[in-house]
Amino acid sequence: MREIGTLICWATLYRYDLRGSDDDPGNPVAVEYHVGVNHAGTILSSFYLPIPERRYLNLGEELNFTGGMVTIEQLKQSAIALNESLNTKEKKRKLEERIQNVVIHSNEELLYTGTDDCYALFQINEDTKGRDYFLLSMETIKEDGLEVNGADYSLIYGGRLKLGDNLESVRTEITFSLPEGYTGHYPTIGDVMVMNRKGKVTAYFLDDYGPVELPGFIEQRKHVLEEEAKRQIPEEKTYPPLYMHTITYAMEHGRADDYLESKKLNLDCKNAIEDAIRENFDGMHLAYDAAKGVLEEYGAERVAFILANTVQHDRTGVCLKRPEPGRDRGNRTLLCPGAD
Repeated sequence: MREIGTLICWATLYRYDLRGSDDDPGNPVAVEYHVGVNHAGTILSSFYLPIPERRYLNLGEELNFTGGMVTIEQLKQSAIALNESLNTKEKKRKLEERIQNVVIHSNEELLYTGTDDCYALFQINEDTKGRDYFLLSMETIKEDGLEVNGADYSLIYGGRLKLGDNLESVRTEITFSLPEGYTGHYPTIGDVMVMNRKGKVTAYFLDDYGPVELPGFIEQRKHVLEEEAKRQIPEEKTYPPLYMHTITYAMEHGRADDYLESKKLNLDCKNAIEDAIRENFDGMHLAYDAAKGVLEEYGAERVAFILANTVQHDRTGVCLKRPEPGRDRGNRTLLCPGAD
């Protein structure tokens, strides 16, 4: 039994922090021992997470901690139940295997860059060009003028290598006792096994007459991961430029249209900010996401320009001194630069 704060637990609990993304700090993207910046939350887990030397694990579809919320009492009961259910070494081993598989699925890059002994089984994704050499031997693939490509494969299952494990023992164990979480077919010709021993990573093509090393497979998989990461980065939206000069200057330099277009957007932005404040201010607090829609529509530069000019000219504003008694901040009028 151990005491955590005011909670008495009859089983071990592990504490981890969740890190949010730079774009949305409240959206968890990684789990770590401790987070100082972009802290998105703290979790208590009834099982241990194998966080690697780099000190974080990426979250993914299977490793996400978004299944729901529980009370402290419910967590305590869950931890006790889990502890009681793991009454044999075999059950504990299966839980560890399930966790390791989830971790590798969400952190495939650790398979190629980490130093922990681990493996992963890949099978052809039939929605790719790999369907042309599905279940073919390496000899037949070469005779047909085809090449094995890591982009044609999907990660099916991963785990930790035990001291005496080798490719054949791992393949045999999967074949005769399909582990929980395994989603593919039995290991067979055409599958690829990647094994990492103390940082030495090797990919093997499972063939008729024994495994064949695939030197290019690992780099191909790294490229797949890089492309997937690029697709997850949202394209940066471009906004019409903010024209900073006066109408007189614009007319002298043939830029009157630019001035008028920017002035119209300034007015629209001003009105949108006022609407957002009116709709999201309850008399005491402004909703944390009140500015989100305005920023997405007009861009941070224009919004900041309107607000900066308002603060600079409005000497009764909330940014410069406390409001007068009875003054309604939600009904403030924003200044639009260049407005008549």
